[in-house]
Amino acid sequence: MDIPNFLIMFEKINDEPMIDVLTQRISFAKITPFKNYTSISCGNDSEGNLCHYPIISKGDSDTFNLIPKQKRKVHHFTTDKEVSRVSLNCLYKNHVTGRNTFETTKQKQISRHYANPFSEIVVITVERSVRIHGDKVTIKLYCQTKSRQFNSIYFRKNFSVTSLTFNNKTGNFTFTKIGKNGRKSHKSFKTNSFNSLKLITEPKTFFESLVFVQPQYQIFEQYIKIFDNVEFTNKIRECLHIDIGFGDKTYTYSQDPKMFLNEFIRKFVEIKKIKTPNGDIEFFLRNFYPTEKYLKKNDRKLIASILDMYGLKTKLTIKLVHETPNIDLAGFIRFCSFFGDDFSKYIGNINKNVFKNSYIILNRESDYNNNKFNLSEILKNKVLLNTQEKENLIKLVHSIPYTSHGALTSRFILILEDHFNMISKIRKYDPNIQMEAKTKKEFDDEHIELSKTISAIHKGWVIEYKFSERMSKDVQRPISLDVNLDLDEPTHNESDTFITYYPVILKREEEYIEEGNFMHHCVATYADKDRSIIISVRTEDNKDRVTCEFDCQTGSLIQARHFCNAQPPAHMEYAILNHLSPRVRRNAQLGLLHASEKLRVPIMINGVEVKKEEPTSYLEDIFF
Repeated sequence: MDIPNFLIMFEKINDEPMIDVLTQRISFAKITPFKNYTSISCGNDSEGNLCHYPIISKGDSDTFNLIPKQKRKVHHFTTDKEVSRVSLNCLYKNHVTGRNTFETTKQKQISRHYANPFSEIVVITVERSVRIHGDKVTIKLYCQTKSRQFNSIYFRKNFSVTSLTFNNKTGNFTFTKIGKNGRKSHKSFKTNSFNSLKLITEPKTFFESLVFVQPQYQIFEQYIKIFDNVEFTNKIRECLHIDIGFGDKTYTYSQDPKMFLNEFIRKFVEIKKIKTPNGDIEFFLRNFYPTEKYLKKNDRKLIASILDMYGLKTKLTIKLVHETPNIDLAGFIRFCSFFGDDFSKYIGNINKNVFKNSYIILNRESDYNNNKFNLSEILKNKVLLNTQEKENLIKLVHSIPYTSHGALTSRFILILEDHFNMISKIRKYDPNIQMEAKTKKEFDDEHIELSKTISAIHKGWVIEYKFSERMSKDVQRPISLDVNLDLDEPTHNESDTFITYYPVILKREEEYIEEGNFMHHCVATYADKDRSIIISVRTEDNKDRVTCEFDCQTGSLIQARHFCNAQPPAHMEYAILNHLSPRVRRNAQLGLLHASEKLRVPIMINGVEVKKEEPTSYLEDIFF
């Protein structure tokens, strides 16, 4: 078999010879032969073209269709006429696997079936090697496959090369993947990429090469003798100068590929003279490697270099990360970014237990490989909070139970970012909107209401109820109430004791959403209810409200809720029970509480009509 030029035994790189320390190689074929029951009769069809007609045998199990004639001759047997499926019995049967295939390394057997149209054949070449050229050590896995189907003339070829080159002098490494499948080819070169390095623990790499030959193959015993994992592991350690002391030298990287990662990272840190903290060093390097530029700048201290790279290096942040080595660093960095240049001032006010309990979750791989966790992109597009939102955010993280994964984990920060992004979108129409939540419960309720607003923006329309003008005028008349009736002392000014409340009937869906956002409860879910009417009782300055639900049929009060579903204050409850309720019951008796119409109208936010927005992502399309 032909081997590409880059797999020659010796080659010159920078005028230094390539020394082949170890090469393990096997070439074998998987063959599915079929008995030839055909009687090839060569003749001419009606157009004078030569064609072959196989004869069908009895009792056969496997069938194949003859291929129609093509301009290019790629099959042995073709026809211009309709021909029944041709049955061909398999000659060999593997009773263990049930496959009609056998494997062999014998060249005579391979040659006999190589061009036989009644044989399917796959020729596989696998080679892994350890080589040295100067200070560089290269570990390489090469796999080539050539396959030809039954009745085909030509082979399909593909190959893949995975290599890792490590410089014993500088500590730099390059991970390379080259491949070709048919006409498609790919090349990938990554330097000092620990995420790419993680790929060598996956199937079809240096240490998991058994996927090419399964235990049920006839050549399996021969294969495992050639691919000696103990020898391969020891040669790598020898070339990389990895000393395991009195460790078990028969325990191989193939048994535990992560062992290679740990030893490789220790070697990298040793040569680079990186000063590492306690904790998961592999995690820090794989997700936050700060590059040589920041290591030099920070006396080769890993944590200081990482924080400096993201513009968050202070004595406080360095101390916090060192004291909590299992902190979810991505979440912490992104959390700090909410506070802008004043991050240190706000971070210093957080209880240390918040940091200790915001630890890396077990399935962090899927989170950190997600594009949404690209820290560089996030820090380019920081979410800017006002002073009140920053203070509320500190109160929020203190309210999250320590039994959870914590307030600074990447998963919760992702929710926070989504929260602030929704506020940013709505702020185009309502400049006064901001995060009001100070507890986890308030945050969850606020998040639901914001989601509904964004959903309505994407939807482009809302529900609007049309009510009787007579009823609306009657119910929405202001309610003047003496709130100081029980006081014995006289007042100097009538305005000190009288307060006016303004009932407002919620008629549009966005009014329900705004009420829910303001009051921190779920009234927005009532926007599509036809059997009740929602009336918001408000002060003149609109800073205090009670949300009331009345039954349209009877006019009876179903519920009245203050902020966060609390019981209304006594004077507001008095106004509702003694002034508003009689009006509502009176109109219910006249049959005026039911909406005369229920319409779909363009959404309005803060008096501004909102144009429908198209979803910007697949998730928005699903959830909104």
